[in-house]
Amino acid sequence: MDSQSGPGDSPRFSVVIPTYNRADTVGRAIESVLNQTYPPSEVIIVDDGSRDATRARVEGFGPRVTYLPQNNAGAAAARNHGAREARHPWLAFLDSDDIWAATYLEQMAAAISGTAGVAVLYFSDAEFEDYPPPNNRWARAGFSAKAPFELIEKPIAIVFAESQPMLLPFSVFRRSEFLAAGGLWERLPAAEDTHLFTRLGTVHAMCAVSFVGGTVKSAGEHGHRLTGEYGPSAVKHWECSVLMWQDILRTVPGLSSGYKRLLTRRIADAYWRKGVLYAKGHKLMAAAAALGRSLLHDPSVAWHAAARKLGAN
Repeated sequence: MDSQSGPGDSPRFSVVIPTYNRADTVGRAIESVLNQTYPPSEVIIVDDGSRDATRARVEGFGPRVTYLPQNNAGAAAARNHGAREARHPWLAFLDSDDIWAATYLEQMAAAISGTAGVAVLYFSDAEFEDYPPPNNRWARAGFSAKAPFELIEKPIAIVFAESQPMLLPFSVFRRSEFLAAGGLWERLPAAEDTHLFTRLGTVHAMCAVSFVGGTVKSAGEHGHRLTGEYGPSAVKHWECSVLMWQDILRTVPGLSSGYKRLLTRRIADAYWRKGVLYAKGHKLMAAAAALGRSLLHDPSVAWHAAARKLGAN
């Protein structure tokens, strides 16, 4: 249960870091948390069934961190596990191969205090170590906000944008609302953060905190990120998209007809792209089924696909 804050109290953060076979990077992530100018109230490392030296690396930090092992169940399940065990009102997630800027929690706390904590989500910008300019998330998403922070009372247009400006490792949630929303959808092996941001942003206020909160480190350090297995060139990516948008369409109340049409078009597009990938892999029966479902959802998707192809040539 949360240790509740009074009106004048400083925000208290539970930091949750999921990890899986990241003995070489998890220590750096933990150090970036422990070296914050505004200290967290607790640090929880959820080990999702690592088979390397992750446990020894984490336990080397002693009582400053809590080590929670679990059987391998995926990043969403690990984050949800940490959120349930957390004891403080605000959840701050960090990935075990990324780092925060030293003032990250300080500036998030200032935004929470400056808005009386009315938002359920506070998010900062972030930089990508191995991206060419512009290498920060907000610029790539075409997003900007007033400094030092901007309360967005109705962020529905932001969460339904083609590219969301939020990243999970640089976002702080009110724990009670995170849990009330069901946390991250564990059925999704990827895009579970997009799913949650969209669900929350249709009904709750969010706050953009205008600074670069940290760094998404190079994938080359450990040779694997989900973007390889679940990127746009993978069928799994579009399967996740179908599941995500179907669930949003089914479960989010009060969506306008315009947003319902947008979601239907995204489902159709995901089926179409899935079908094209199947066709490239010479799985013609699966391709025909996916393309057929696409046209059932939105017959105009074929025209849009042709326009995209012409634009690329």
